[in-house]
Amino acid sequence: MISTWLLYISFACVAIATVVVLIRLSRGPSMLDRAISMDVVTAAMIGAVAIYSALTSRLDLIPALVALSVVGFIGTTTIARFAVIDDPEEARIMNEQEAAEVERINKLIADEAEPVHDVDTPREEPS
Repeated sequence: MISTWLLYISFACVAIATVVVLIRLSRGPSMLDRAISMDVVTAAMIGAVAIYSALTSRLDLIPALVALSVVGFIGTTTIARFAVIDDPEEARIMNEQEAAEVERINKLIADEAEPVHDVDTPREEPS
């Protein structure tokens, strides 16, 4: 069995980490920093519940751990799905090959944007 003092030290470490992450959550310059902070807060809650479960020998908290894990996963993937880069400085720097590929794709898109003859429109008769 794990010593109780070790569990108390673990709980204190999780609490300190949560406080530090909450400070980062309030200051975070971008939405993605805040999203990562919320993910870490969820992980800290999972850790705190696991430590409490080990401290009190309660196995009925395991479904709560699973539920917290699912909520954390769904929240993180939802934020990542709809994340938009607000500042161009936050964008990832591309290497030469990636930049050439993006330029090629943009050129193809521009070529496809040109109007084409639509067969359903009536022809104009020359005068």
